[in-house]
Amino acid sequence: LKVYKVDKDNHKILLGNVTFDLFSNEFDRIIGTYTTDVNGEIFIENLRVGNYRLIERNTGKWYNLAQDLEITIAGNDTTEITVENELRKGQIRVIKVDADNNEIKLSGVEFEVLDENDNVLEKLVTDSNGEVLTNRYAIRDFSKLKLREVKTLDTYELSTEVKTIELKENEITNVTFENEKKKGQIRVIKVDMDNNEIR
Repeated sequence: LKVYKVDKDNHKILLGNVTFDLFSNEFDRIIGTYTTDVNGEIFIENLRVGNYRLIERNTGKWYNLAQDLEITIAGNDTTEITVENELRKGQIRVIKVDADNNEIKLSGVEFEVLDENDNVLEKLVTDSNGEVLTNRYAIRDFSKLKLREVKTLDTYELSTEVKTIELKENEITNVTFENEKKKGQIRVIKVDMDNNEIR
């Protein structure tokens, strides 16, 4: 059995020092523990023909553990498998509401997602429910993100608030932005019908 351990998003990134148990269905027990080398590889020789389960025990601190893999070993052959690890990622859901009535959701409001150095990572527009999801970002690379509103509805004031959000591993963080509706005033002047100078 030859195992290749790689980053899910970039197979050129090889993951060393990842530990696996090999479980034999025939013997109903773990028959060995193996760790990937610097090239992200494990080579296990002289396995009996049959069914096995590869169980990942630990991985890099920024990665999620992979799912167990069922493997069938055939005679006089090398079975090769690639096991992917996905970086731990977080995501943000932006919810856009009316400041006076949070039940009113605002669609068509545009946001920018920024890194900690204020580089724009993506642009978002709220949907008919007043919501939009960001991409999923690796915690290793983006522990915090910033959100700022760049365009809103004609009848609302643009929010100048920039929110900094700490990403949570494998979770969606909800962030609510409020928009103040543009407001005006009416002045009523009461006058005599025959003489408008009389108030």
